[in-house]
Amino acid sequence: MVPEFIDGKINLKGSSDSVIVRGLFYLVYYAYNEETPETIINNPLSFFEEIGLSNHLGQSRSNGLNSLRKKITSIATELSNK
Repeated sequence: MVPEFIDGKINLKGSSDSVIVRGLFYLVYYAYNEETPETIINNPLSFFEEIGLSNHLGQSRSNGLNSLRKKITSIATELSNK
């Protein structure tokens, strides 16, 4: 994932060779792309738990998804402090 900060909003770019990982990234992309850092910080991605997606992922995929969410939140927090 490569974030860009343009006009006060975070733009996400990313891909993967794995179809599952690419799909998970797209879900995060759909929710957070072109949002302000404050919006990302104030709206954590809880829908994964709400729909039970995490229960259907293997440990490795679930860890990767959590890492992606933490990374985006960290980037948003860093940018909101500027």
